[in-house]
Amino acid sequence: MTLAPPLPPPAPSPPSPPPSSVIPSYHRSNMSMCHLKLKQPRKVVENCNKILAVKDDHVKAIFNLGKAYVQMNDLDKAKKNLTDAARMSPNDVAINKELAKLPALLQKQKKKEGDMWKSAFKQM
Repeated sequence: MTLAPPLPPPAPSPPSPPPSSVIPSYHRSNMSMCHLKLKQPRKVVENCNKILAVKDDHVKAIFNLGKAYVQMNDLDKAKKNLTDAARMSPNDVAINKELAKLPALLQKQKKKEGDMWKSAFKQM
């Protein structure tokens, strides 16, 4: 009686994909840019904060965070983030262009608040 030759070892299984919670920073950064274009600033803030939790000097994430806060009309946070991004990358034209828009936005917001309070006191 002859024995059959032994079976070859099983082929190695392909590596499993990373869990969905582990998304590389560059993917999150690109997702945040898409959310900016779609006017979804809360998702931008969520993605950028996840990037910054891993790499706190990620200029693109800080810049996108500043732009998201502009969309949310939180101009104080926008100014902080855009200023931080400009400090890290002083020659970046896009950052400096966005930062240059802030004084006009702040003035517009201040006027709007003044008008609101003026009308509130008129009704008294």
